[in-house]
Amino acid sequence: MKVQWGIFAGSVFLLAGIWLCLAWQGVQLADEMQQREGRLQELKAQAAALQALQSEHNNLELYQLEVAGKRELAEKMLPGEMESAVLLDSIKKAADSSGMELRELVPGQPDMEDGVADMAVKVKLSGDYFSLLDFLRRVQNGTRLIHIDTMDLIQHQDLECQLGMKVFAEKV
Repeated sequence: MKVQWGIFAGSVFLLAGIWLCLAWQGVQLADEMQQREGRLQELKAQAAALQALQSEHNNLELYQLEVAGKRELAEKMLPGEMESAVLLDSIKKAADSSGMELRELVPGQPDMEDGVADMAVKVKLSGDYFSLLDFLRRVQNGTRLIHIDTMDLIQHQDLECQLGMKVFAEKV
């Protein structure tokens, strides 16, 4: 009787162990299946994004040309080097072309912050209102990224304008 009881107890423990192993394996398989479903959803989202891109840009060669043109424009707006002489010359040409008299053009020291170089430029101009608007339009529509920080206007016989600008590049 003791032997039968021992066999019965051993069988119960063996079955319980097998059941626990199967339950543990089931939990692991469920976790793995959940991870695979998540990855499948990510892949479906990427495929949908690619299909949307392709449907939006039927001709991928034309799209590549468009992207290349935008990259070229971005490189002109934020060149690799500050090129101070070229920049100051472009500001002078914008003033001359708009009919403004350039009285002062003073570049500051370039600063490096967050991987982008910026240089303050002080500009003094005189002329009329419409020439000033034309100058500002030319500077804004130029190839360089220029931010006007300050603008002081004084009306004498002519309109005098003092601008504080910042010009940006990837490095000094």
